[in-house]
Amino acid sequence: MITLLSLSFALAQEPAEATAEATPAEETTEAEAPTGPDRSQRPAVELAEPLELAEPEVHAIGDAVTVHLVPLEGVRKVEIAVMTWRGTLDVDGWPTWPGRAAGELMDVATDSRDPEAIELLSAMHDLSVFSTSTGVHDQSLYMEVPRVDLEVGLDLLADTLRNPAYPGKETKRYRRESAFYWQYIAASDLGTLASQARSYAWFPEDHPYGARRDLAELKLIKPSELSERNDKVWHAGPIDVLVVGDVTWADVEAPLTAMLGDLGAPGERKYAPSYDGLTESRIVAVDMPGEQAALRLRMAGPRFDHADRDTAKLVDFALGGHFLSRLNSNLREDKGFTYGSGSRLSSGRSAGIWDIGVDVKVENVAAAMTEIENELAKLAESGVTEGEIGAAVRERVQGWNRTRLTASTGSNLYSGLLDDEETAAEARERLASLSEIPIAETQRVAAEWLGTDAARLWVVVGDRAQLEGPLAEKGIAVEWITPEEAVLGGF
Repeated sequence: MITLLSLSFALAQEPAEATAEATPAEETTEAEAPTGPDRSQRPAVELAEPLELAEPEVHAIGDAVTVHLVPLEGVRKVEIAVMTWRGTLDVDGWPTWPGRAAGELMDVATDSRDPEAIELLSAMHDLSVFSTSTGVHDQSLYMEVPRVDLEVGLDLLADTLRNPAYPGKETKRYRRESAFYWQYIAASDLGTLASQARSYAWFPEDHPYGARRDLAELKLIKPSELSERNDKVWHAGPIDVLVVGDVTWADVEAPLTAMLGDLGAPGERKYAPSYDGLTESRIVAVDMPGEQAALRLRMAGPRFDHADRDTAKLVDFALGGHFLSRLNSNLREDKGFTYGSGSRLSSGRSAGIWDIGVDVKVENVAAAMTEIENELAKLAESGVTEGEIGAAVRERVQGWNRTRLTASTGSNLYSGLLDDEETAAEARERLASLSEIPIAETQRVAAEWLGTDAARLWVVVGDRAQLEGPLAEKGIAVEWITPEEAVLGGF
């Protein structure tokens, strides 16, 4: 038995031995060591180029309605915005509360659908149709729906536009909730108080953007009068429609024509009167006892057609336009005053506005004001850095290049172009030129718009007992007002 096992073992080893003998020693090669990327230095970062985006297809429906179609192949949803370029100034002669409410309540119900029916239909089809509060010279109605349910979405959009209902029950609720909000909720919220006081302190009462809210006007919000106002708005001026999604003109021509064919009127867009801002610095303080305070600073900025707009956008990005901005690095990271701060430049048609905002403890308000002024002074003296310009350009290009990602990203960009009456090619050219703006130019723009000679509006919401002394040391007369005055502009 042992002999047989030994013989079997020998036979099993024989092929391996034979194979080993058949392989010449000189043919044996060593395995090459794998090579990886060169990590001896940082890889070069190449700036992305802004993509060339197609201009919208333009189609006319009659002589008052223009459709701007942006086909985006493969996106899930379709977004449609219907915009009329008439508003409260055109129907009421002034921004009244009922005038604004006509747009705000437009999407609540229709002649054939109550609020519950609209809510159920929207939930079943992932559908959203909503309107905006009627503006000075504009009002919009929006629809978002998956492509597969486009027909359902268009049907509700048309019903909302053509047959809005203002149920008495809903208008009563609106009056009640609005009164409660502005009397109690808004009057106790730091951010809302700061926002309202800033707006009223910046725009004069005789400018449409400075129109004060009057709670007595709430009783004028009546269903029949809202319907009349809404009807006037949608028949008084030109209408633009923006369609973004995986659709063709053949998909939407018939329903849009039926929806809009007899609406609108030929004419030009209207704009609110221009306003250049304050000529003298001002501090408005709202007495709100507590440990926290809201601090806001507003200055004038370049309007949408000003030659400084793009350079100012670079300055704003460096100042407070991102998490690692100068304001955040100072007020949050270095001083520990806040969880976050920021700035925003709004270059509108009527006004250019530069806003800075931060919430801090009451005892840090004066110091925060000083640090904000220090950051403005640094920009006015030296401008932004090359690194800040590069970061701003990369962020802007990234946003631009994501335009075709979804219907929402497409709608956001093209609606901005439509609002500014700018082509995609013109916007791309401006974007591509940002990296060529010299640092000296950013210094000039910062010095002109943010320098010590620029009028400042400081708004502080906090405890007067703790703030009166520190604010008085700023050298500007302080106007103390109550929360009620801040909310409704009674100052």
